[in-house]
Amino acid sequence: MSDAAAKLLQLLEAYEDFTRRETICLRDETFEPMLRLQAKKASLLESIKRFEKASLDPDVAASCQTRIAALQAQEAANQETLAQKIAANRREYRKLAQGVVSASKLRSAYQNISSAPTQSGTLEGKA
Repeated sequence: MSDAAAKLLQLLEAYEDFTRRETICLRDETFEPMLRLQAKKASLLESIKRFEKASLDPDVAASCQTRIAALQAQEAANQETLAQKIAANRREYRKLAQGVVSASKLRSAYQNISSAPTQSGTLEGKA
């Protein structure tokens, strides 16, 4: 196996590991580490692209293509999961915002009632 093929396989393995870890971060909703992983993946992808024109053994090239296809499928699944989580967060935000508005209206209504002048229950001084 050539040095280029060995290096490419090593880079692909690292990218696969980052993608697995990214999937776990999405599942666990730990987004800060996920953002760091994505930055590393972007850098790694640039390194992998340099090997696109390298002449590889047909077996190595076929193996790489299979692994890349699996990575693309996982990336698409991660993207879909992220889109679903964003949509759920937006729905939750709207729900919370509506709750804040309702609470504010209730507080305003009770403040108006509690600040109204109170009348005594007797008739003294009314006649």
